[in-house]
This record gives sequence, C-alpha cells and structure tokens, in this order.
Amino acid sequence: IPLCGCAIDIGTTTVTGVLMDLESGRLLAKASSGNGQIRYGADVINRIIEQSKPGGVKKLQDAIIKESYGKRRRYALGGALDSVMNYPFRTAVLDFIHCRSDAPALRDFLRSQRLNYPEPMYYSLMNLLGSHDVERILTALATPAEIKTLSREQQAALSFSREELALAERRERLCALLQFAIPGVPSVYYGDEQGMCGGGDPFNRAPFADRGSPLRDYYAALAALRNENPVLQMGEAAFFAPTAEVLAVVRYDGTGNAFLFLLNRGEATEVTVDLSVCGRTPLTAQIGALEGRWQRL
Repeated sequence: IPLCGCAIDIGTTTVTGVLMDLESGRLLAKASSGNGQIRYGADVINRIIEQSKPGGVKKLQDAIIKESYGKRRRYALGGALDSVMNYPFRTAVLDFIHCRSDAPALRDFLRSQRLNYPEPMYYSLMNLLGSHDVERILTALATPAEIKTLSREQQAALSFSREELALAERRERLCALLQFAIPGVPSVYYGDEQGMCGGGDPFNRAPFADRGSPLRDYYAALAALRNENPVLQMGEAAFFAPTAEVLAVVRYDGTGNAFLFLLNRGEATEVTVDLSVCGRTPLTAQIGALEGRWQRL
C-alpha cells in the first residue's frame, strides 16, 4: 500500500479534495463540490459579516461540524444523534424558488450534504419544509420577505390575494417534489399539505384544518410513489442542473431501477439530462413553466 496524502482546498465557491501517492506523486483521486456557504454571501467578507451575527457560526455549519457551548461537536459520527432536522435544506430550497440562488447552487448544496454526512445519517435526515420553529411553507413561498424580521403585529396582519396563494401552491408542489425525491425522511409539518398559512410562532401553530386542498392529494401521491419504490428510499442519488432554472434528481440502484425528477422554477423549456450514472443514454424532455414532474427510467 503506497503512502498517501489527502489535500482539501476550501475555496469561496468550490471545495476540492485530492488523494495523492506521496511516493510517486501520482494523482489517485480528485473530487469537488460547491461550497454550501455561498448562499450566505458570494465572497468571504459577506460570510464573515454573516457569521458575526447572533447564531451566525451555527448557520454556516452543518451537523457534521457543529459547534455549541464553545466546543466542536461530533453529533453525526455515532454515539450521539441518529438524525437531525434538515433546516439547511429548507433554506436552500427557498433561496432557489425566490431566485436568491440558481439550480447549480442548489445542485451543489445537495451534493455537499451527500458528501458531508455519514451515510446512515444522510439517509435518516429529516428533510423538512415547515416546522413549529419557522413560518409555514406556503406563507414563506407567497412572499419573498423574510418573515422572521417582521414584528408579531405585522405577522398577524399578513394576508395574501388569491393569485398570490395560487402561485405559492404551485411553488409548494415543486418544493414537496424535491423533498420526496432526495434521500432522507420527508418530514411534513401538519397542515402544510392542506395549504395552511402562518408566520412564526404562534401563527404557525393554528389548529389543524382540513381545507380539502388539492395539495393533500399531491402529497399523498408523492408518499405513495416513495412507499412503493424502495429505490426512492435507499437508492443512490445524483443531482444535475441542466439550466439555471431547472434541477434534475436521478435516483437509482444496482438492479436497474431508476427515476428522474425534474423541477423547473422558470418558463417552459427543453432540457437534456445526462443519465450515464444509471446506465441510460441522455434524455431530452420538455418541461412546462413552474412545473415539477417525475418518470420511471
């Protein structure tokens, strides 16, 4: 076995790792992924400003390198937590939908989570869009405003037009599709599947109301799809960005099962997805405006 060395370059936009044979100087392996901190600022200065805010350090880290009470924790490395609530996923999805980032940035974020977490925890991550600690997802999608910056009185007065809610529901379908497409556990906060609205606590804790929303049937269809196909539960995942507006997720296993998920936040377009990762030829598809779709490959 040769004497090997690993070097990791944590760049502003990209994290790159190389494995070298230190005896011969031969490059054995190389991999790179986007730096997930980019959503907190395009340059180092903005990230320094972000981390200096209350809770900023924790926000720029994930559970694999979490710091609390002045110590670096190893929550994800065994003997501590089986899973964590994946709030960074929610942030990344909202940034994409509200055009604060693009599909390549969301792709890089999803890849970075795959690389950062040990496999048992990665497949157990509670992928959420809403919870009792954040505003309801439909409210977050109905306005680009940062709800948490509003006063309690302003949050209580929040209201949306029928058109704004219709647009938010279309956006929620995209978010839910991604939530059920990726590895981990889709964690649906009660009432989100019914299109309930609400700002932060206590407005996100209203009694459950069965509104007969079509969203419920959409969530039910996604849950059934996932429950009926083990490849969507424990299969491999690959992430692509055919355009700045379109994200593609491929789920596959070693027995030939494969699914493709496409999410388009923009106008109708045609995209081509490289499917070599699951042994298929590239696929070209039309996708409508603000549309999410899936198909078995």
